[in-house]
Amino acid sequence: MAHLFYKILFACSNILHLTDAFKVGIWNQIDRFPVHQDLREAHDRIKTLSLRSRADNTVKTYNSNFKQFCAWCKQFDFCPLPTSDYHVALYLSTLHDKLHSDAKINSIIYGISFAHKLASLPDPCCSNLVKNVKDGLLKSVSKHHNKKEPFSGEDLELIVNRFGNSDSLIDLRFVTLALLSYSGFLRFNEAISLKRNQITFKEAHAELSIVRSKTDQTAKGAKVIISRTKSKACPVLALQKYLITAQIPESSSEFIFRKVSFLRKSGTYKLRQGPHLSYSRAREILLQNLSALGLDKSKFGLHSFRSGGATSASNRGVPDRLIKKHGRWKTDFAKDGYVRENLEAKKSVSLNLGI
Repeated sequence: MAHLFYKILFACSNILHLTDAFKVGIWNQIDRFPVHQDLREAHDRIKTLSLRSRADNTVKTYNSNFKQFCAWCKQFDFCPLPTSDYHVALYLSTLHDKLHSDAKINSIIYGISFAHKLASLPDPCCSNLVKNVKDGLLKSVSKHHNKKEPFSGEDLELIVNRFGNSDSLIDLRFVTLALLSYSGFLRFNEAISLKRNQITFKEAHAELSIVRSKTDQTAKGAKVIISRTKSKACPVLALQKYLITAQIPESSSEFIFRKVSFLRKSGTYKLRQGPHLSYSRAREILLQNLSALGLDKSKFGLHSFRSGGATSASNRGVPDRLIKKHGRWKTDFAKDGYVRENLEAKKSVSLNLGI
């Protein structure tokens, strides 16, 4: 019995990643099953498919949060997998002064929960103890939560007037990212993951193929239609100008929003090969440009484009069903979190009560 205890303690001390969930729980039995040679590939694929039950970026986030929980457990000789609801609650309590967003709180809990689900172990995060601590943290965070404002059509015009007439690749990249995110209600990850061969130009619009997004766990994909507006702020014209300037071939499978390199001989910029622009770099560029425009950068974030597009559509009378479909929201509740009604819309409620 003592031998078994120390064996479990040793296994727990070496758990540092989500994939370590495949060392414990149900996998202790599965890995001992005799497997027919013809079924070996399918047997090994079970673990891969289990991880793919969540989006890649979601798994990365869960893994990061679970690793931090494991490191904390190691400090105090607690076992992270399986762990108890008390240890989860205790961990959350130690983070009380460090957590400043409800998304981060939920992400930590989901990460620990997902690790236990991978191993088919009882989920400690389902207990009332953890739920009560979580609710207490959420209320604490809500007291100083500063939700970013949506961009307005006037803000987009300012951006286009200042940066849209430039021939600089850096300026055109920013304008195009802003206009596409605004007009397509794009999440940052959706916009930044766009590749050239996922864009099709038509006479009156452009089609963006969103291969996978936050609410598309089965990767069915979605088509986002962006109309030509025949104005200075036309997102389709901006996209075409940017692609030509960036010299991205139509058949290219590369990301269209990438880092740039400065070419000294020509005094111009060129897109680098490799991954897309990071969130931190895109946010840095946004805040720099907002300062240049004289806008209060503390009020806006990268999601302000998505929120702004949805808000503008709602205030102009676009049906909720179309807004939800265009923005790929699964529920009205999720969509409503992005829409800010203007004063006229709010006044219309009491004006239409028949009194």
